[in-house]
Amino acid sequence: ANRRYHEDKLHREWRRCQRNNSPLAAIMIDIDHFKYFNDHYGHIAGDQCLREVAQALQKGMRRISDSLARYGGEEFICLLPDCNGEAAHKVAELFSSKIQALGIPHVASRVASILTVSQGVASLIPSRDIKANELIQRADQALYQAKLWGRNRIVVLSDSGPHPVQHCSEQEKQGFTRR
Repeated sequence: ANRRYHEDKLHREWRRCQRNNSPLAAIMIDIDHFKYFNDHYGHIAGDQCLREVAQALQKGMRRISDSLARYGGEEFICLLPDCNGEAAHKVAELFSSKIQALGIPHVASRVASILTVSQGVASLIPSRDIKANELIQRADQALYQAKLWGRNRIVVLSDSGPHPVQHCSEQEKQGFTRR
């Protein structure tokens, strides 16, 4: 699906979760160093890579209400209605394992010899005081943090701030500044 589909789905699910007082989670997924992939392997290989990643992510979704869309460039977004941060983190872990299982070579990466992804996870219980886009901004902030802390990791943004879920050094954590 494309970004327009995502926007429509976000607003529908936001209203539904608001009525039910249930959480809505978002996962922003970014292919690590995709520009280097395109530069090294070419745009045709890059397009094929995007298709394979989208298929792997689609296979990682478990419920019919979950949705996946290409957000732009090498970014994807997944919406998980009735899903808290902990459950969304488990979905993100599954996404990482699905992508790594593809074993797509990425010799130009600064992270690993195969294609990897960074992910930002956020979950909110929608209310009238919060706009739907706040959820996406939080997931994007967590993704930004995952990249800042070294990529190929998942960061979950909770009410107390971003928390790395995969290992990162104390030195990396100290370099964090909120944006």
